[in-house]
Amino acid sequence: MPKGELRLSNDKLEKSKTVTGQVSLHFKKPVRLHKLRVVLVGREKTHWTEGSGESQRSYYSFNNFLNLPLDIWVSEEGEEGCHFEQPFQFQLPNELLPSYSFPQGKIYYSFRALGDWKKVSKSEKRKSRKSSKKEQKDACRRFHKIPFTVLPTPHNFETFAAPILLTKEKKMSGIFGQKQGLIEVKGKLDKTVYKPGESIDVTVYLKNQAARKFTH
Repeated sequence: MPKGELRLSNDKLEKSKTVTGQVSLHFKKPVRLHKLRVVLVGREKTHWTEGSGESQRSYYSFNNFLNLPLDIWVSEEGEEGCHFEQPFQFQLPNELLPSYSFPQGKIYYSFRALGDWKKVSKSEKRKSRKSSKKEQKDACRRFHKIPFTVLPTPHNFETFAAPILLTKEKKMSGIFGQKQGLIEVKGKLDKTVYKPGESIDVTVYLKNQAARKFTH
């Protein structure tokens, strides 16, 4: 196995920012390198327990929600050598969720470095440059992985804990001589994010300026 390393200038950035870094790959014997790639991987997992005693049940869920590759160096012919280094820039997507951790789960990211290389033998040097279908197949192998943190924008965590107020208005038309009027309904949640098993309190406000009567 080669000695490889993925280095980042900054392992904590906000979404939409540009990550800069460098990939290095070292072999004891010459190889033919065809590709270097970095991949941003995003994962989420959650776990919680319900009930108690013999009726207690534990639940677990895991999901890969992001796998974003970037080929930072490609050569169809391949480059022969023992030592390879390649700088890169990686633009973070604008829709990334911030890294987040709480007792029931977390959202987390990592950068991975992959390469596609083949051993160089004496017999290979005498062969034609034509490649077989098997050789043309992408055969990138991971050789390094480092964690990465997507920082929240200044309003993110404040938004998680802030109440939500939803408003709906409906204008009622007059029927049989009744006057027109406006009905306004407001629904309020005490915060934005809830964990599994947590109660959601909803407060509803109704303002009736129409001639009709409503019951609940």
